[in-house]
Amino acid sequence: MTKTQTHSKAKLALAILTSPSAAFEEITQRKLLGTALLIVAITGLISTIGGIARGAIYGPALYLALGKDNPLTWIGLCLLYALALKYLLKWLSTELDYVTAIVILGWSHVILLIHQAAGIGYDLALLANHPNITAIQILNALGLFLPIWFVLTIGIGLQTVYRMPRLRGVMSYMVVLIVFTMGFDMSYAQAHIAPFQNALHGIQTAVGELEAVASNPATMFANPWLHSADQVPRLAASVIGLILGLWQMGKCFGWDADLSKKRLISAGIIGALAIGTYTAIIHKTNYYNRFATAQRLYNSDKPEQAADAMVSLMPVIKQNYPLMLDAANTYYLAGDFEQSAKWYGEYERSISKDVRDESGTGPKMALSLAYTGYGSIADARGQYDDAIKEFSRATKAWPEFKDPWVRMAITFDRMGKYEDAIRAGNHAVKKLDSKAPLVWVALAQAFTRTGDKTQANAAIAMVTGLNADLCKRIASKTDDWSNAVSKLTREDLKFPLEKDLVAETKKPVKKKK
Repeated sequence: MTKTQTHSKAKLALAILTSPSAAFEEITQRKLLGTALLIVAITGLISTIGGIARGAIYGPALYLALGKDNPLTWIGLCLLYALALKYLLKWLSTELDYVTAIVILGWSHVILLIHQAAGIGYDLALLANHPNITAIQILNALGLFLPIWFVLTIGIGLQTVYRMPRLRGVMSYMVVLIVFTMGFDMSYAQAHIAPFQNALHGIQTAVGELEAVASNPATMFANPWLHSADQVPRLAASVIGLILGLWQMGKCFGWDADLSKKRLISAGIIGALAIGTYTAIIHKTNYYNRFATAQRLYNSDKPEQAADAMVSLMPVIKQNYPLMLDAANTYYLAGDFEQSAKWYGEYERSISKDVRDESGTGPKMALSLAYTGYGSIADARGQYDDAIKEFSRATKAWPEFKDPWVRMAITFDRMGKYEDAIRAGNHAVKKLDSKAPLVWVALAQAFTRTGDKTQANAAIAMVTGLNADLCKRIASKTDDWSNAVSKLTREDLKFPLEKDLVAETKKPVKKKK
């Protein structure tokens, strides 16, 4: 009789990476269920460390991701996925033992354990004063590759034990992941995102951190740096998985009725406490409603209060540059130029310090928004030379950006430099395809002042076509447009002046041969 060689559990874990078929043969023969669940728990523990680190780095809202990033949730989801996989394969005429399914899924988590550790390394690498680009690229590649390897390994395990086609095992697990992602993540996230479809960009970004990424199908791979903070669906699903999993294991191991009942009740109590505590924290922090309140104040023409609300939310998610910009723009709208300049400055400093782009294009584009803000404040204060300097700086940083060209035309009108106003306005219209009504207001005044009534009437007609109410408010006769820009309000001048910041790139027309 030949004695089967047994290996240490550490060697078997390594073999999952190097020789998964051989590893699964021995693992399933020895029914190493306890170790499988331990591996899942350790993976969850590492994800907890990552969740705490990300909360410390990116802001307290990210601590909410601990609803998923903890051992209990990982174990519960593993049990739930194994149960769903069992019934799916049964429907496909393959009988899968539930305990064996847990063993295969659990031991495959060796790969996700590495994946979670790589996620922590990725965040730390980004924080370095002089980040190692090569290391970041490698870790990013691991973040994309390891989840795919994890799913393939499950397919190998199912093929090894049940002699089914590997593709069937892979696709079956993928179906389970997709169904749960859509059911527990996407529907929940989309319901929360829907009210913010027309919100300010900074508020949209913040709500995206709280909710939106859960609707990204990539989360089916449990990617540690593609996450959402609000994890109510995952936590609830894990509790369901824990209860159903224990019930199924009781049937597999033949637990007596009293023992099964005690364990199920214990799991239910633990789950209820976990969900209750987590939802209480969400209600106490109230991040989602606070962002909704800021947007509601903005929509209700209460810019000062809206901007104050945005500023109060800055610490919630750090490095939210769009929210800084929104606060600066909203203070400008409220006429609080001191606070507006402060937050444009904070935005500029943060972008200059934190945004790294080898080509320099990204930071320049972002900084152009701050320069345009400085120019708008200077224009509102009557400091027209300073305004032109800032707008010029913005156009040099991001030549395709329409906004500073339009504002420059308006400021030149205020200065009485009508030829310069015409040049700036024509550049915005002809070179950048600006659709902003205000560029035509500026051109209408400039042409009126230079005596070109034909061009002035054409510009007025454009204003009428784009915004008839604005046209009526400014003037009814051509001669009355000689001081048109003086009738513009901060509401008219609020950022952005038009929906598309830059002109659409036109695809070259292929010549017929």
